Amino acid sequence: MNLFILSQYKLIKQLYRNKESMDLMLTIEDFLDVLNLYAFPNWMDAELVDLDTRKYYTIIKLKTPYEKMPHPKGAVLLTKFDCKVKYIETTEVTLREPETRYDVYYDEKENKYRRKVDKKKCWCVTILIPNRLLMNDEMFDLQYAQERMEEDNAMYDSSLTDKSVDVAPDANVNGADETQMEM
Repeated sequence: MNLFILSQYKLIKQLYRNKESMDLMLTIEDFLDVLNLYAFPNWMDAELVDLDTRKYYTIIKLKTPYEKMPHPKGAVLLTKFDCKVKYIETTEVTLREPETRYDVYYDEKENKYRRKVDKKKCWCVTILIPNRLLMNDEMFDLQYAQERMEEDNAMYDSSLTDKSVDVAPDANVNGADETQMEM
């Protein structure tokens, strides 16, 4: 059985049992939208496969086709907000729809015809989001998020400019006196 289909089935079952899961999914969607994660290529095409909540963090798993890997700059953006992102290259196994006789095979052990399987490469992206980001009301304020990103950029720019050293025009590089050098 396909693990992605099984995990999606469990997720849908969890959503019907627990209304708070749907609220949590909408909160996560707002969090990713405020960060403008969907501006990066292929993040919009990701499918939610699994949602798991813990005491201090929430784990979401997204699946995309192999050709549409979510852009790593989106992961860098998430890490700026203390999220952990992990890319896993995996294979999705799906049952082939029987259209011809070549789409099935005969299983001699059970004396039945079985459908053949198709294997497709895909990317599984696991994102660990701290719950304090999802519970914090000021995180969803777009102005607050942009100010924080500007502070990070300003801190990065200032760290590049602070490394320059001012040297007096008369100063000797070796620190030795000119009279000692003449000897």
